[in-house]
Amino acid sequence: MIDPTDIETMEHVDSGITVFKYKGQKALQVVGVENAFTALAKTVADNPFDVIIEIGTDFGGLTNLLADHEVSSVATIHTFDINASRFVSHNDKITFHNKNVFSHEAEVAKLIENAKRCLLLCDGGNKEEEFRVFHSYLKNEGFHFKLQT
Repeated sequence: MIDPTDIETMEHVDSGITVFKYKGQKALQVVGVENAFTALAKTVADNPFDVIIEIGTDFGGLTNLLADHEVSSVATIHTFDINASRFVSHNDKITFHNKNVFSHEAEVAKLIENAKRCLLLCDGGNKEEEFRVFHSYLKNEGFHFKLQT
């Protein structure tokens, strides 16, 4: 469960939007994204995700929030980023892959295909291409979101 005291708001330097830190790790998503995941968790409560794949870890604030959130209650989380120097995991259900997803498409595809139900978050540096390449691997019951930052 998410403790609201673990969320610290701040202004994003480049865009001026209010973003957050979760347990000290920056997230470049707008404050309140956790509410969308709460609604999603309720929607899939009878058939929850067993795998969450996040493309674009960056500092890991969102990754750590997801790990503590009810949307990942029975899920493992695989997060991919080409920069390993900024991410710190607060939860053992997170597996960090220091890889370019486009160079390791087969690995990402295998994670998706082996999941019973997968949530795919396209939040890296090339969201449109991430979505174009990976959404076709999802089963009909899968969900995918392109996060806007």
